[in-house]
Amino acid sequence: PVKKSRKGLWIGLACGVVAIAVIVAVLVVVLPQRKEKEMEDLLARGDQYLEELDYEAAEAQYLEAIAVDPKQEEPYLKLAEIYTRQNQPKKAAKILKKGQEQTESPVIEKKYSLYSYVDEVLIPEPSFVAYKPCAVMAGGKAVPVPLRGENGFKLTVEDLEPLVNERSKVLIF
Repeated sequence: PVKKSRKGLWIGLACGVVAIAVIVAVLVVVLPQRKEKEMEDLLARGDQYLEELDYEAAEAQYLEAIAVDPKQEEPYLKLAEIYTRQNQPKKAAKILKKGQEQTESPVIEKKYSLYSYVDEVLIPEPSFVAYKPCAVMAGGKAVPVPLRGENGFKLTVEDLEPLVNERSKVLIF
């Protein structure tokens, strides 16, 4: 009777090991394939909607793709494309920043740098009212340089020096 109970114990143990191996195989092989297939389907539907210029539906598909796998770079790039087509550069920059953080993709990093790098235009104030809107329309960032009455409203190095940095490209005077 002891031999039979040992034999039954070994059979039970072997069945348990086989069951665990099957579960691991499902987790390692089947689930990633399902996730990959779901990602492919979402991207394909998003591309179709993008082709049809249905930006809202395409956006929804790409956002869902990010929810499925936030480490994939393609949905972030597609969303940035949509936002760019809709003239929403801030939204494009925001999704690219998120993509850069999630994926560490050099492609996304380069695209994000294009959206986030802005040349600065130093504009003495008070000045002509159109300078600031013109700088912004040209894609720059207007940086006011306050002029002081005690200097006769003339630009001085002391006024300018703290505002100059590597992004300063133009000084209007």
